[in-house]
Amino acid sequence: MPYRYGEIQLVYDGIGQLEKDTLVIYDRNFCSYKMFALHIWAEQEVKFIIRGKENQTVIKDFIATGDPSAIVYLAPSLDAMKALRESGFIVTRDTLLKVPLVRVELQKTIEVLVTNLWGEDGHCSDGFKTLYFLRWGVETNISIQKNILPLEAFSGLTVESVEQDFYATVFTANLHSILIKDAQASVDMNAEKSKYPMKVNKNKSFGKLKVNILSLFISSDVDSILEILHHHFIKDTLPIRKHRSYERVRKNKHGHS
Repeated sequence: MPYRYGEIQLVYDGIGQLEKDTLVIYDRNFCSYKMFALHIWAEQEVKFIIRGKENQTVIKDFIATGDPSAIVYLAPSLDAMKALRESGFIVTRDTLLKVPLVRVELQKTIEVLVTNLWGEDGHCSDGFKTLYFLRWGVETNISIQKNILPLEAFSGLTVESVEQDFYATVFTANLHSILIKDAQASVDMNAEKSKYPMKVNKNKSFGKLKVNILSLFISSDVDSILEILHHHFIKDTLPIRKHRSYERVRKNKHGHS
């Protein structure tokens, strides 16, 4: 879609296209009455976990209780009623959504997850922290593609050039993931004396791959190039410090219905 179309509108448009038995995990940017409603009221209900916004009254009130979980009834705002009307739903202030809230304790903060996974269906509160964290791998991969590879720096303005650049970036990212597996195994074997577990530095390893990627396809001695890359990968490592959290710095604020 065009650049200014917006990721939230893309989600609204795509909910009906999600496959059956899908669980969608969202960050706090997608926490809104309309988002909950479109998942719950879909022809076949779509299961979701969405991180709540700390400035929302229902989230603040729930945190204050100290309870591990709760069931709340949400009423739509005027903006939400207008937004849903644009999607073909007529709602009033009495159209309440019943959703569970789950408290997740982190080292420096408390997160609240809004979901339509119910305890009586076997979804206990203890598993939500691990489940929500699964989103992080996708987030970091997107960050790598955008900031390290840079995905959005297209070499042309035609559809073909944009698609070529996009798929070349995705291919490079996938190739990198394959190549660093052996290096990570070597790092794991030699990290016994380290204070922290170690991991391959993705930023530096991408740089080494980009310099050598053409040679992998045109050289008659690919094994030596792979050996050189492997050496660089295991030399540039970073410590893995688990359970670290950082205060979120907001650069701008957006309101959503």
